[in-house]
Amino acid sequence: MPPAPPPPSPSDAPNALRLALLYTVVFVEIGIAMPFMPVWLNALHLDAGLIGGLLALPIAIRIVATAPLMGLIDRGFSARTLLLVGSLVLAATYALMPAAAAVGWGLLAGLIAINAVAAAPLVPSIDYLTLAAVRRSAQAEAGSARGRSGDGLSAPLSPPKPHPEMPERGGGLEGSSRSLRDVWKTLRGPPARAPRGEVAGGGRRAASEPLRSSVRRAEKPPRLDYPRIRMAGSIGFLGANLAGGALLGWLGEAFAVPLLLTGLALIASAVAFFSWNEVEHVEKAFHPTARPRLPRVLWLAIAAAALIQASHAALYAFGAIAWSTAGVPGAWIGALWAIGVAAEIVLFAVIGKLPAAWRSPFRLLALGGVAAVLRALGMALAGDGLPALAALQMLHAFSFGATHFGAMNAVSALAPDGARGRAQGTLSSATALCSAIATLGCGIVYRSAGPATTFALMAPIALAGLGLVGLGLQARRSSARALAP
Repeated sequence: MPPAPPPPSPSDAPNALRLALLYTVVFVEIGIAMPFMPVWLNALHLDAGLIGGLLALPIAIRIVATAPLMGLIDRGFSARTLLLVGSLVLAATYALMPAAAAVGWGLLAGLIAINAVAAAPLVPSIDYLTLAAVRRSAQAEAGSARGRSGDGLSAPLSPPKPHPEMPERGGGLEGSSRSLRDVWKTLRGPPARAPRGEVAGGGRRAASEPLRSSVRRAEKPPRLDYPRIRMAGSIGFLGANLAGGALLGWLGEAFAVPLLLTGLALIASAVAFFSWNEVEHVEKAFHPTARPRLPRVLWLAIAAAALIQASHAALYAFGAIAWSTAGVPGAWIGALWAIGVAAEIVLFAVIGKLPAAWRSPFRLLALGGVAAVLRALGMALAGDGLPALAALQMLHAFSFGATHFGAMNAVSALAPDGARGRAQGTLSSATALCSAIATLGCGIVYRSAGPATTFALMAPIALAGLGLVGLGLQARRSSARALAP
């Protein structure tokens, strides 16, 4: 294995603002496309069945395309280049869609398919860049400390993995401040003792030490915090949801949607182009000829996260319909969705302050799974009770947010070098696959049994995810016992 790259200097420190801006632009784009592309297709007077097929096409393509595209990163293809090319293709396809719709739905379907391929790696690529930048930030903070950096929510240094099945004992994204202190103490050795009455270090006065310390603090780059960077995407998504309706009313449905999406894709490509490659040294550090396998414990974490996220399918597909049928006013339906996203943003802002033990991958996944079970059962019983619905929407912070961070934590901590891109893509593909299957099942159940049963049947899906969390914890502990001296 090639030696690890040297720690970056403070001037090379990754920039959280650039990464947050990438998340913001891409999620604003998603926040326009997700609710308003169906509106635009309907404005073209297409058949409802055709609209359903055109909307299902990107989901199917994301399942198939994301992992192979992200695997290109492990072969030396820059994640930033993947992001830049994808954004440019998105802009071109969005711009051509109105003309394609005028020609025929077949050409429109072809453009939607190309658009879906281009969009598939965007968010996973930004996650890859951000997690790599977080690790690099930890390297810069650790200075001359050797070994792999820990991967984390704020990512302090962790010891190297002794075995591909064995994750860092620091716990992933959160790492361990204790392990960082131990490494530093080992490298610096015991402090030099000066003769009594003298100052250590050649007789220099102790008064100069505060000045040197302040200089070192000034040169020390700020540590990056993944949740706070990712929070920018959620804020952008919420803003797009709130402003999108007004823009559509002002510009008109048929004109506004492709125009806005083309402009946002161009902005994303510009941000990717002008941003310095946050992880240049990390990306070039290790590209093996053989493909390292993903450890079993990571597969369990990915599967658990995919199932827990899939338990949101009934809410995403039929939540607004069920609430409207139950008599919830339209303004309140919008407010309920906003409450869920706002709760997610709050979690992103404070999760880095939780005790390190609670930021480990499987504890976050377990927290998300329990919240998903409670949310599914609560939605089955809540009916049109606004206080209950508002409280259940606040659980989105955990059912989605904690699950997302647990999955990111697991990928960052458990994926071997040379397979990080593939691991990120596999997580996205698995989540899309489970969500698509759950959504199709929800449609069948909703038509035959109604909303309460549909919501209740999401609880077993989340419970299955919790079962995999337990298996993952067991596999991790077994590896630890096997490697213990």
